[in-house]
Amino acid sequence: MAFSAADMSLAGIESRIPCDAMYKVGNDMPWTLRETSFGGLAMKETGKRMKEHLFCK
Repeated sequence: MAFSAADMSLAGIESRIPCDAMYKVGNDMPWTLRETSFGGLAMKETGKRMKEHLFCK
């Protein structure tokens, strides 16, 4: 994600939503619905396969 964010920034793409707003929304969400937590997309089969592919070689 960091590399993608850097690429978008260098390309001149600007976010329409301020980071502090995204941070607040993320904090207000239940942890089970956050993409990078123990719930949400990260724990679905596709997320688990991607983790294995990227980090468990």
